[in-house]
Amino acid sequence: MLSGKFSDKDFCGVDNLEADFSLDATLSKNKDRYEAATYINEEWVDSTSYRENFQYIRLVVSPTAKAKWSRENITLSGSLSPQYFTDKLTSDAHTESFDVGRIDLTGFIHANFDLKKGHSINLSLDRNIARPSYLNLCWFQRNTSKVGEYIQGNPSLTPTASNKFGIDYFFTKGHFSSRFQLGHRYEKDRIEYTFSEDNVDENHYRVYTWINAGYSNTSNASLAVKWHDEHLNAEIRGNLNYYKGVTKSGQTSESFDYDIRANASYSLKGGWLFQASAAYQSKIIRTYYSMTGYVDCDVRIEKKFGRNISVFLEGRDLFDRVIETTTCSMDFSYCRIEEYEYNRRAFVLGASFSF
Repeated sequence: MLSGKFSDKDFCGVDNLEADFSLDATLSKNKDRYEAATYINEEWVDSTSYRENFQYIRLVVSPTAKAKWSRENITLSGSLSPQYFTDKLTSDAHTESFDVGRIDLTGFIHANFDLKKGHSINLSLDRNIARPSYLNLCWFQRNTSKVGEYIQGNPSLTPTASNKFGIDYFFTKGHFSSRFQLGHRYEKDRIEYTFSEDNVDENHYRVYTWINAGYSNTSNASLAVKWHDEHLNAEIRGNLNYYKGVTKSGQTSESFDYDIRANASYSLKGGWLFQASAAYQSKIIRTYYSMTGYVDCDVRIEKKFGRNISVFLEGRDLFDRVIETTTCSMDFSYCRIEEYEYNRRAFVLGASFSF
């Protein structure tokens, strides 16, 4: 890593100017050995004795320039980083390998305005890159815990680029603080999990994989309020999201979802502590995936004896969450529904000791 820094307390009338320059280079290497399934001589080979060694190498070179300056009640900061990366993935039995060399631009621009006491506004524009992992890229079909189902990576995946714009308003007075946020995010080449159906020798097989699904727009509004004093710490947050996704074939999906989350802790004299958290999540719908809503709640009562000993009673997942997920095939001709019973509801009486 190479870096340099420049600062000036009064440059062209600017109260404070700072600039950073850096050059990072990261080389990562992974080796794995998989039990796998493959299609050989028109027959599926599904055996734990069939294994392959995989080797994955990724090189990322990212020069970065950052700057920050302020004047009176205004602070501006920004960053720009053209990132170069290349991937290589090989296996023992497969001669296929691929190299992807590309340059992606990342960075941000933030502006903060301090208004009258306790009030501030922040404007932000961010660009980020999410790269697929080597498991997402690995083309070899790997066994799952279910007969006739396999996972196969996609070496043609490209990174997901996202642009996000946000406006945040902050208010603080005494023990009370709040944050109101409006935001919009555009994602290109979203990586999503889906599957395809195959019939081989009159047997049915399902292959799960990752694809670049297209693009999406997500708008959101959120509000968070907090209270903090000697005895009580409490927070409640609410989020509202609007999602619209478009696949490369033109398939469109739209949905609204929201969630409300709260947590609080209250301490009393004598070493008593009460804690509670609760959450409600509405149904989430995305292009190839959806999830039903749920309610979650945990409570805890604790009594401390001195500094080192405490006894507690805890209730976990009081509503005993059950979540149902739906995953659709690439052509939307079939959707699979799975139900997850967490079975986490429990009441625990325990003690803790520290030394």
